[in-house]
Amino acid sequence: MKNNASHFRLLKNIVFALIPLVSLLIIIEVICRVIVYGRFTPYQTNIEVQGASRYSDDPTMVWGNRPYYLEYAKRYQYNEYGIKSYPGTVTMPEKKKNDFWVFLFGGSAMAGKGSDRSQKYLNITGVTEHNTPDTIEYHLQKLLQKFFVDKNVSVFNASVAMHSVAQSMTNYERLRHLNPDWVVSMDGFNEGENSVTNSLRKGWPKHPVNTFPVKQLRIMASLSAFIFLIGEYIYYDSGFIEVPLETLPDPKIKEFWLDHPREILPLTPKELAHPPSEIKAHFKEYFRNLSLFQNMLELDKQKHLLLVQPFMIMRNSQKMPPVERAVYNYMAARKQKSSNSLDNGDYRQYMFSLLANKLSKSNSIFSMDTMHHWDGWVFVDEVHLSKEANKRIAQEISKFIISNGTSIPFP
Repeated sequence: MKNNASHFRLLKNIVFALIPLVSLLIIIEVICRVIVYGRFTPYQTNIEVQGASRYSDDPTMVWGNRPYYLEYAKRYQYNEYGIKSYPGTVTMPEKKKNDFWVFLFGGSAMAGKGSDRSQKYLNITGVTEHNTPDTIEYHLQKLLQKFFVDKNVSVFNASVAMHSVAQSMTNYERLRHLNPDWVVSMDGFNEGENSVTNSLRKGWPKHPVNTFPVKQLRIMASLSAFIFLIGEYIYYDSGFIEVPLETLPDPKIKEFWLDHPREILPLTPKELAHPPSEIKAHFKEYFRNLSLFQNMLELDKQKHLLLVQPFMIMRNSQKMPPVERAVYNYMAARKQKSSNSLDNGDYRQYMFSLLANKLSKSNSIFSMDTMHHWDGWVFVDEVHLSKEANKRIAQEISKFIISNGTSIPFP
């Protein structure tokens, strides 16, 4: 009898001790709910969308941009189709007779990503995701509108980070009913791993977004505003996981890498002629998918431009300004430590060695190899581009469109 009374008192004490704690957590959650409601309601999104990853599972593309997701710094938002748009603009407009639409496809470079935060590139450059006036789509729309004065020009960026050309093609299939006047896709970097869709379907569930503990934390963040705000701070601002989003360039880090030059020797003709079988298969698949994409566009009678994007490993080091040279040296140091054959040998050079034969008869697929020899700042990490490069790319694309596909871009 005494034992039962003792257990009851212990249980009562625990309950009474928990009541203030639970009450405090409820009050905190309510306050956090008010905060996130005020932040997201004007943009027609909510914690369920924002708490989940910016990537959503997709039955055809494997993954895509999550509709209505608002980028942390409010530079842009994704509309109902996962197309990049101005914050608060989440509905695709109805195309009118006088509208001239250009759709952009590709991976993170086309999407406007800056320096990779998971490495130290951002400490050298301070270039985070590009603001709208520094993007390819902004400059392209401005240039085309200046020429097509009697049209209402809109450039829609439908690119998705980590996408391969096969996924860009599938993305186009998904959106072609919107009737773009032109389609432009820039692909190539992700082909080493993302060229085969079946491999993607097997690999996507193992991506950090979909594995423990990130997946579980994302679920919790989509249910609790308190956990959501803590997660935002940890991921974007604290530096616990990646370099904080708004990191300014550090002159000391830049000078360190300038003072430690590295050179990446190009592959020898023998290495280019006899790449590993896996690498050979990857890029054979890439060119096959690039050709399939071109054929699909031609069958649709869709005007298009398909670009093979450049890589920093092939950059002419004599053309680099100091900040880009520091980025190059850091990249080279990382690659020398890598055990990945695509990294340390970087057989993307092999892909470029095949371009002359593969593209010789095409009037709509072009290499961007000339960018490796541009003056000025081009790369902010291994593949992502500076705002100056974005502007020049837009100029080349606009010339091609204005000429109705008769000029040669990136000559």
